[in-house]
Amino acid sequence: MEALLFATQGLTVKKMCETLNNKPKNVLRALKKLREDYSKRDSAFIITNINDVWKLTVHSEHVPVVKDLIPSEFPKSLMETLAVIAWKNPADQSDVVKVRGNKAYNHIKQLEDYGLISSKPKGRTKELKLTDKFYEYFNAEPGEIKDKFKP
Repeated sequence: MEALLFATQGLTVKKMCETLNNKPKNVLRALKKLREDYSKRDSAFIITNINDVWKLTVHSEHVPVVKDLIPSEFPKSLMETLAVIAWKNPADQSDVVKVRGNKAYNHIKQLEDYGLISSKPKGRTKELKLTDKFYEYFNAEPGEIKDKFKP
């Protein structure tokens, strides 16, 4: 399983089951155990799960070392919109659109599809919040996000 994650950009449980000829409950159990093992040791890697796509990825504290060597899985413009939401968290959609322009509507939809943000109606706009998947994916705690943006 670890070799599959290393060799790919991420896999669904279904694809791993097909590849390994195994049952979903066994694959999920092994993935969770592997993620737990990585979290217990001092590793540069973590196992993430976004929209049922499991990945072996670089721990956020090591990203500065490798960021120029690997392509981002998200376009820069999408990450910039996410950064505005993360900075304001919670953010009004109307404020994000003022900062990022009309393209932010598509970005917000994509970020919701990835499960990185959630939205709920707030008057004539929406309130956007970071989700647990955001914190898991970026290996961050809710209270430390704004500190990461300080110069």
